[in-house]
Amino acid sequence: MTDNCPKLSVIHANSFDRQDFLRRHPKRVISFGFGFAGSTLVGANVGGMLATLLGDLSEIQYYDAPDLQFEAKIPALADIAELARKLAEAYVKSIGVSYPTGAKSEIVIFGFCRRSTSFKVLKISNSPHAPALLSVEDMPVSDAQVAVLGDKKAVIEELIKSKRSQFEVGTSNWQRTPIIVLSNILSENHPGSIGGYLQMCAAFRDDVRHLLISSPGTASFPFVGFELFKNIGCIGGFAPSLSFGLVKPGPDGWPDYVEPTA
Repeated sequence: MTDNCPKLSVIHANSFDRQDFLRRHPKRVISFGFGFAGSTLVGANVGGMLATLLGDLSEIQYYDAPDLQFEAKIPALADIAELARKLAEAYVKSIGVSYPTGAKSEIVIFGFCRRSTSFKVLKISNSPHAPALLSVEDMPVSDAQVAVLGDKKAVIEELIKSKRSQFEVGTSNWQRTPIIVLSNILSENHPGSIGGYLQMCAAFRDDVRHLLISSPGTASFPFVGFELFKNIGCIGGFAPSLSFGLVKPGPDGWPDYVEPTA
């Protein structure tokens, strides 16, 4: 529907104590990354619902059983993925009634799971054989393995494999090959169904953040087609906190880093 649709977002789950009626003291429950491919209507609505539901949580108090500490009540990322699956199924069924071929959906939930104390990537998707049913798949997490979403999986995976063969294993360009490949595709005049803008999120143990992708040699700081300083600017006395990231790679990645001489 539009190239300016963010396909990656960061969602923060916050809790408020019952006595904090004015919601002045939020407690961070969990932060995670959310991404989608396929139907923009499904993906955008699931992301919006997750942000709404998880942004204003109340801690359950157990009176007829031993109560749990706050940390023990934090949901696993698998719990978040199951909620996303339920929401996505509802939207897929709703859209599929009128647009049966337009209800394809793939969603990814990623970040550090405090319950399992490990980084997780969970994919929620349907299939042409059972489009109204979505399943959750725990994807492998490593430098060598990439979770690819969308209708061009085989093409993208082959491009990543081919491009990685140009770099020494373990180097920055080797690790960032998926970024290089997507940047090259989006630089083409006719990228096909892989449209939009290059986005990047990084998951840390305590947070997930959007990272800037700046243009080399310019003062341009684009975000999903908008210029942060020209189109967005200040919001009251604040500004978007996209404070660091990467320079957009060239067709063959980034130049080798050389230590400066004295």
